[in-house]
Amino acid sequence: MKTKSLVAALLGFCLTAGSNAQISPENNPVVMAAIQVGAKGLPTGPKPSKSPTTFKASPDHSFVKTYIEKLFDTQKERDAVTPVFNQLIESFGKTAKEAGFPDDASASYAFAVSLLMSVSNGSELDEDAFPTLIGQFQNYFNQPNVLKATDKQKQEAYDYALCSISSVVVFLSAAKNADEVEKVKLSAALMLKNLLGTNPEQIDLKGKETTIKGTGPTKPAEVPAATGGMAPGFSFEIAQGWVKDEKSSWY
Repeated sequence: MKTKSLVAALLGFCLTAGSNAQISPENNPVVMAAIQVGAKGLPTGPKPSKSPTTFKASPDHSFVKTYIEKLFDTQKERDAVTPVFNQLIESFGKTAKEAGFPDDASASYAFAVSLLMSVSNGSELDEDAFPTLIGQFQNYFNQPNVLKATDKQKQEAYDYALCSISSVVVFLSAAKNADEVEKVKLSAALMLKNLLGTNPEQIDLKGKETTIKGTGPTKPAEVPAATGGMAPGFSFEIAQGWVKDEKSSWY
């Protein structure tokens, strides 16, 4: 990401991250249910025997292309970020399959929470928190409207959550100073709001005691200074041409 125009576009989006809601999948029961997590919270009881958000995957991930086209203004920008989005989504899919939760929107939402929280306030997902979140999302999504959702709708929700993660990785890669990093942290907090209707202070990542509380603060998310980082146990191969920052865990 070397062009000044792309950096400007990315940071401009960080300042107006609320517009992300306009590029969510339309009339999608999974996405519509997810945005109510802020009001309802996630249940902490046993997860269902079968996840309500698994789907038969389509290889083309058509929503990802739609997301990128709406988020970035020029074809040059889209061409630059598309490999990063694709590699992140492909790598997560492989990791999820190996871990036993393939093609499941509950898993992508759980990972989105872990990463966006990590960026927004420095919290990290321990080895027990991530599967706990998956089970809680499966429990929460076990509701009639979601159960009736099509495979396409479930995959769009899955991709939407992962696109939010990919956006943050791109933004962090473009940030060149502390002020820009702070804008990215704010963007991550606003993306949590767009995905779940939550503020970071409603989310407590503590292993098996992990919770997302409902009816949280209604004020805009306040993002304290902290260092970012990927959730432990996950790694991604970054697109060719991206260089690791030796002073951080980002590219």
